[in-house]
Amino acid sequence: MRIGFIAGEYPPRQGGVGAYTRILAGEIAKLGHEVHILSREGTVSDDPALKLSPIIKRWDVSSLGAIRSWARGLDVINVQYQTAAFDMSPLIHFLPQIITPVVTTFHDLRHPYLFPKAGRLRDWIVMHLARTSAGAISTNHEDAARLAHLPHTMLIPIGSNILKPLGAEFDPSAWRKQAGAQPGDFLLAYFGLINRSKGLEPLLESVAALRADGIPARLIMIGNAGTSDPTNIAYMDEIDALISRLGIESYLHRLGYIEDDTIIGSYLSAADAVVLPFADGASYRRGSLMAAIRYGC
Repeated sequence: MRIGFIAGEYPPRQGGVGAYTRILAGEIAKLGHEVHILSREGTVSDDPALKLSPIIKRWDVSSLGAIRSWARGLDVINVQYQTAAFDMSPLIHFLPQIITPVVTTFHDLRHPYLFPKAGRLRDWIVMHLARTSAGAISTNHEDAARLAHLPHTMLIPIGSNILKPLGAEFDPSAWRKQAGAQPGDFLLAYFGLINRSKGLEPLLESVAALRADGIPARLIMIGNAGTSDPTNIAYMDEIDALISRLGIESYLHRLGYIEDDTIIGSYLSAADAVVLPFADGASYRRGSLMAAIRYGC
């Protein structure tokens, strides 16, 4: 089969959906299928088996001709949908009526911003994409429940985007030392994009409270604001200001965005606990939670 993926987010853009798409496409190519990926300008593929077309400037009507031309001759097209990954463009929600057949994987069902006071139209446009797709895949139980009334749906939980196993030479003490931890320190680790849904404020305040109570807590922070949602950049500034206000800079080991699975897995495994205080609760849509589970944290 000739299978196409439409990915608003793809490496080197930073985000879990792009990493997920790269892994899934690679596994499907290994099964003998011809895999094509449509994404925005500047994306690259490190897998010669994947035919990447990095031709989209913006996901709006100006890209309509390019999308139609790319889709011609494909047997099935899988849209990897995440609200912020397609520039908040309404166009994406009408793809099943423009190209066919489309199966949409919903990494979340959050409402996109359309225009001021859009109200219920924001929910309608997401559900329109689900209703008109030939199939709708949810990645978590909460979204599966919202799509359950549709005829062709399936729950397929995501796995970890961090895959490499740690070798026999893995030495947690060496990684703890790199994080600035002394023997006896209580080392915590956070992994994931920096945005308002991740609960970073209470996490940072907790580190400050532990230190104030004489508990030698330290925190590894792996991840940054990503590249899909520009509002995350402003939020990152707020987090920087909070860290400064709490006076905990010297107790943090901030690593930013890291591509190397071994480095991420090593820091997670070296920590005493991985802390992911998501504002909306634990969910299988969170690749960072799946990575912590994979490494037995």
